[in-house]
Amino acid sequence: IDPEQLLFVGRLAPQKGVDVLVDAMVRVRARCPGARLVVAGEGPSGPELVALSRANGVDDAISFLGKVASAEVRRLMATSTAVVMPSRYEGLPLVALEAAFAARPVIGTDVPGLSEAVVDGSTGVLVPSGDPDALADAIVGLLGAPARAQRLGTAARRRAAEEYGFTRCLETYERTYRRL
Repeated sequence: IDPEQLLFVGRLAPQKGVDVLVDAMVRVRARCPGARLVVAGEGPSGPELVALSRANGVDDAISFLGKVASAEVRRLMATSTAVVMPSRYEGLPLVALEAAFAARPVIGTDVPGLSEAVVDGSTGVLVPSGDPDALADAIVGLLGAPARAQRLGTAARRRAAEEYGFTRCLETYERTYRRL
């Protein structure tokens, strides 16, 4: 695990709040100069996010990879301290579940969908949507406490296996089938 690497995986669109994350990285870098963000994904906001990172002076700390294969996402999760999801809104985000199964905490926003996948303080950290200061504080808090990040990730994996694992899904399908 790279103790200073963060990961965002998803579509580069306003819904995902990556602009807020870029703003937060300015604050993060002031307190954790070695912090880096890897952005895996593409979308309509990509060029403006690259420009925003350059304008904010954090382009040396943010790597925009574009679209990456599933195997590469797994490798990036395995090497990152946390997965950051600054979404403005979500359904049930698969990236949060992937992070949990990879034993990585999610630093995300307290929005429906994400707040069902991440238990604040137990499997990750949730902050108000659109708040770069709160997001930066949460990031710095986990980067500065690797043992806590590991505990949250371990709890996330355990919860994901219990709530979303194959056995649980099979039991749910069976119950539904019998009920119908």
